[in-house]
Amino acid sequence: MKLLTVVVALCVSFVYSKDVLQRLRVTDCGTDPNRSLFVNRYSFSPVPWDITQPGTLSYDISVRNEVPIRTRLDITFRTNVRGPWENLEPSKFVRWWEAYKTGYTYPCTYLLFHNLRWGCPTVLTDAGLSCMCPIEVDRYVLPPTSETLPVPWQGVFLNFPDGDYFAELNLKDEGNANKEVGCLRLEASIKTGNPIPSNWFDTE
Repeated sequence: MKLLTVVVALCVSFVYSKDVLQRLRVTDCGTDPNRSLFVNRYSFSPVPWDITQPGTLSYDISVRNEVPIRTRLDITFRTNVRGPWENLEPSKFVRWWEAYKTGYTYPCTYLLFHNLRWGCPTVLTDAGLSCMCPIEVDRYVLPPTSETLPVPWQGVFLNFPDGDYFAELNLKDEGNANKEVGCLRLEASIKTGNPIPSNWFDTE
């Protein structure tokens, strides 16, 4: 659960804008009835939201089977800013993405180093959680908690253009034939008046 919380915090930030998050929908997209993670509820307010101001989040997540250490996170990110839906690499709008991608791909490793260097995020400790894998079977409920998006992340998304955004986070068990561990889907709309960055859809 703690793993999924950090992932949500990071990936929801992909759809934040300078002034207004117009719409946000977070749902469980898992298909395997025997998967480990079930998102019963995830909410965020206020919407619309100014990313420089605190927001309030809460969740109810069930871990029905222990989440293993050898997990891999696959992220699909799409945008609809110029008509059709198109895939977009995070490296297009987060310059240091490639350097950190291994950390996000293997989130248990990322959590370990984050905990050693900066400590466990308050969004986890407030729910009585640690930053260590494996994640044990339990039900984890975070009451409404106020959080502020870190300034570096605010800066990343200051130039996001108007449009709709979609992200799907699929956590898999590499030690068990990539069996589905959990899946989270995020859909959002933003409105800032910003133009589309010239390099977003370059082919390399």
